[in-house]
Amino acid sequence: MDYNIYEDILGRETFVHAKMKETKAWWEREDSQIIESYKRDVVDLAKALGLDIVTVELFPDS
Repeated sequence: MDYNIYEDILGRETFVHAKMKETKAWWEREDSQIIESYKRDVVDLAKALGLDIVTVELFPDS
């Protein structure tokens, strides 16, 4: 699911699957913001949609 769907449902910006925005943030060493966005937004979207399963991204230790 693309970032624009996350943003529409959650009503806030996200880095989850955010393509160039996410890539640029990695380049700018905003690791902790990206990881926190994934941790928060994936769970919040699952709750908002009543999902009982989510995918989990793995990140190297920052």
